[in-house]
Amino acid sequence: MNLLVCASAYPPSVGGVQTLSERLAGALAERGNLVRVLARGGEGEPAYENERIPAEVRRVGWKPLLWPKFMGEVFGSRPQAILLTHRADFLRPALAAQKLGTPFAVIVHGNEVYGSRRRGELIEALSGADAVIAVSQYALERLKELGLQAKKMEAITNGVSPDIFGPPEDGEIVRRRFGLENKKIILSVGRLQAVKGFDSVIRALPRIVDKVPEAVYLIVGGGPEAIPLWVLARELNMEERVIFA
Repeated sequence: MNLLVCASAYPPSVGGVQTLSERLAGALAERGNLVRVLARGGEGEPAYENERIPAEVRRVGWKPLLWPKFMGEVFGSRPQAILLTHRADFLRPALAAQKLGTPFAVIVHGNEVYGSRRRGELIEALSGADAVIAVSQYALERLKELGLQAKKMEAITNGVSPDIFGPPEDGEIVRRRFGLENKKIILSVGRLQAVKGFDSVIRALPRIVDKVPEAVYLIVGGGPEAIPLWVLARELNMEERVIFA
């Protein structure tokens, strides 16, 4: 199948949408599809892209060029379907391409829609999609509550590529590294941004420790909220209970 994958964020920049976009494009290509990627950002590092996924990647840096480049892909490569890995940037162009006969699906992660001041407008636009894929059942139900009425709506959770992890050990290797033997561990993995809610777990930690004295909170990831989270843990006298890995 001839597919066009549109990504509002893509490697070498770092983040969840970037990782999902790259690996999804690669997995679709590995299954025998002809995959072209149109991604926001500079020209990037072609060697990096070619090594990681068997898909051709084109970039759109200057936003006014987005529509021309998008339509150039639609008329040039004639994709049978378009997949948006995020609603940003490409939703309106995809709706225009749909009118020309190219169906599209869009992946919705959640808060970028129901946390937006423009959520009513976004729900209306998303309802025109041929398919909306929510990354969780919770996100799908929230979208439906807001009035989403796309032709097809499914909850498909993000996958994991086990081949990139190693060594094939159990959690003992991590417990030994951080001295967590005999501890009850709360684990969060993700980019340290305010929207993720890591602070909510830290605020709840004193009450958790009252009931589970051996509890610790292990945070894996980096981002702009690292220092504020550390400060919050210290203010609550939980700095020895919150471990940043």
